[in-house]
Amino acid sequence: MLFLITGCGNSSEPNESDATFENKDAVASDMTNEEVNDNMVEYAEFEGVVANKYNEAILVVPNMNKEEVENFLDKTDGVPLGKLIEEAVFYKVETDDYERVELGDRVNIHYDSSKTQQESHPPIRISVKLEVVG
Repeated sequence: MLFLITGCGNSSEPNESDATFENKDAVASDMTNEEVNDNMVEYAEFEGVVANKYNEAILVVPNMNKEEVENFLDKTDGVPLGKLIEEAVFYKVETDDYERVELGDRVNIHYDSSKTQQESHPPIRISVKLEVVG
């Protein structure tokens, strides 16, 4: 009688002795830190002007001021097109943030860049903190 014992060897937990394990402790310059449950969480920041609001999501456009966004929207009947959305990002925000922010407000968004964003153009990210800065 012959017994054959095999094992898969794949583990879902990273092993520090495994050659493929990488320790990623780098902090980018556009990151802020917050302690959550004794762990440091790094948030990226994105600043721009609110150009559109829809279904608790806001479209934030960098590198434009309030007047430029308003003039552009006036010419396109309120539909953000072309240059306006090349660098823009949609952010899903909390209901209270969505209700208090107005079109044309300059905002600073903090988001978890390690989370997967929805593949679209413009991309869709989830805000963890929203500050109106102007």
